Amino acid sequence: MAALAVLAALPAGADAAEIVLRAERPRSRPLILHVEAQDGAWQVRVLDTGGVERQRFAVPTDAPDAPPRALDADQDGAADLWLPLIAGGANTAFALWRMQPWRSRFVAAGEVSGATFTLDPAGHLVATARSGCCAVEHVFHRFGGDGALDRAFTLTRRLDPELPAAQRCTVEPGSVTPPAKLVEALCALDAEAPIPGRRLPVH
Repeated sequence: MAALAVLAALPAGADAAEIVLRAERPRSRPLILHVEAQDGAWQVRVLDTGGVERQRFAVPTDAPDAPPRALDADQDGAADLWLPLIAGGANTAFALWRMQPWRSRFVAAGEVSGATFTLDPAGHLVATARSGCCAVEHVFHRFGGDGALDRAFTLTRRLDPELPAAQRCTVEPGSVTPPAKLVEALCALDAEAPIPGRRLPVH
């Protein structure tokens, strides 16, 4: 399992603070990511363990003080790069860059937003977000063949016990219509219970 390792960081709050992440990958040495918030953007340099630069890119951000992360988002054993875009409320939006371990590079996969993120047993990346005062929204994502992040479906659980059961848990199909048994199992959970799976330590 790819793990996050922060090798070094300067104090938070400085615009040019640099964070160094160790991005593990299977059957090869890790990549070293130098990530710096500068001029309203994340400046990213990707190096191999020999110090050779493999890639350089920038991503605009409104959350330069929120920490980036290197965590496996697609369950392939390689750490992917999570760059905060918007933070400060209950939810945080991230630009997700997926590692191509055989190329020693990262490619933009899309954006995810939530308060927590879970890898479920079916292979989804689930973003759980508060939606107003009285609802929790779970967006189930998959990665397409081109590596892009795809919204499979969204399940919303409302916290008002006085609502009819059919309105307390609803599903909006995205690229797929989820199996009825999966929807039934998820809707049977307590309104604020976590989605089953492995929660990622993004925050």
